[in-house]
Amino acid sequence: MAAIDKNLGKTIANHLRIGQEAKANEQLTIFIDNITNTLTEKTLLEKPQLTALFAEMLDAQQKRDFLRLADIIQYQLLKEFKK
Repeated sequence: MAAIDKNLGKTIANHLRIGQEAKANEQLTIFIDNITNTLTEKTLLEKPQLTALFAEMLDAQQKRDFLRLADIIQYQLLKEFKK
């Protein structure tokens, strides 16, 4: 799988944890674009957990549960790109 900017993911998680939602959301857009540009349909079929993580991220964002969103990004999503 292609490289993802893990530092950006950690930065977003940190912004979310300290209440800088606007800054985090700006960077999250860039981060998600980066991810979607590197993923292929084959990757998503081989790794259905990514689709589940994206759904969890969306749910957390809609509920404004920014700590959960930060944890998903830092501790689950980034680990998927280490594999």
